[in-house]
Amino acid sequence: MRSVTSYFPDYGWPAAHRITVIDDTRRAHRLFEPEHAEALATLSLHNFDAVDQDEHACGPDETRFIAAEVSNVCIPGHILRPVDLEAGRQLLFGHQGLAHWGEAYPGLSRFKDVFVDGPCISLPPYTHYGHMLTDILAPIAEGFRIGAFGAGEALTIVLPDQVRPFVSAFVDGLSERGVRVTRVSIGPTERVIARRYLYIRTHCPNRERIFGTPEAGSLLTSLFAATYDDRMKSYGARVYLKRTGAKARAVAGEDQLIDRLKRHGFRVLEADWNNHADQVGAFSNAGVIVGVHGAGLANVVFSRPGAQVFEILAGDWRKTSVLHWAAETGLVYVPIVGTSEQHLQAFSIDPARAEDQIMSGVVGR
Repeated sequence: MRSVTSYFPDYGWPAAHRITVIDDTRRAHRLFEPEHAEALATLSLHNFDAVDQDEHACGPDETRFIAAEVSNVCIPGHILRPVDLEAGRQLLFGHQGLAHWGEAYPGLSRFKDVFVDGPCISLPPYTHYGHMLTDILAPIAEGFRIGAFGAGEALTIVLPDQVRPFVSAFVDGLSERGVRVTRVSIGPTERVIARRYLYIRTHCPNRERIFGTPEAGSLLTSLFAATYDDRMKSYGARVYLKRTGAKARAVAGEDQLIDRLKRHGFRVLEADWNNHADQVGAFSNAGVIVGVHGAGLANVVFSRPGAQVFEILAGDWRKTSVLHWAAETGLVYVPIVGTSEQHLQAFSIDPARAEDQIMSGVVGR
């Protein structure tokens, strides 16, 4: 009945004879190292890290990277998540329990089957830029780096009908690096049957710390660079990332802080879905980055080791996601804490105080 209704409400992992493990690596989180102790202590107060109690791939203080080939996998078009056809469960390593309704609702995905015999991966329809970049695309780049699939090899990538431009750029980058990519875009009434599905993911119970493939950082940058070509430009050594188009998390005092930082050589980058090339170029060249907590700061994974990241966040709502991304990438991280949140997560900062905190740490950089 699950197959007939395309309703796969829970998770599972196939029997061992159907799995070929390519890589299985655990990584202790670097944010626990001594140089991050002060920042971690600050973010541990009023902390709101999201924790998945059903994730059992590893402990909360480590990330586990899994690359494996699994036989006989279905990808229904209405959810675009891999399903073990034999068990009727969504394919997810180390996970127990039911899926969220938005990831498991039934659909009419049996009107057309597309069969794929060679290596195949799928990209789920994530709407959060930061998690799509660090939790989905970065592991695939790592899979390419370690040879889970390689240049000259045919690879089928299953995508939604519509994807964000940066996802298309990533896929194009793989093609530019010699991978013979076939894109398969399926609608809600279609499904892909993959004989050789490549499961390439990172896992951690703490959803803020799923990123665990920093070795792929330079490759990830080069994949986008191969597509963007000369559109990637430097914004200089000091960059302020400004959120645009967001209704939530307005920060009173931010514009005044920006005016102050401009006098110290900071250039402002307003990130949106259509200027991803600017974001990669800016973060890969900057030595100092300042920005309000948000998905755009996931771009720190493009930064060179030793760069500094100053994150502005509310005093009573703190997460370790940006610290984790920065620590794994080998960056220096400093939190700038504002007032408590008000309506729609709005809070305020003291521009003069924030300027002093930032510039006291970037002298000579």
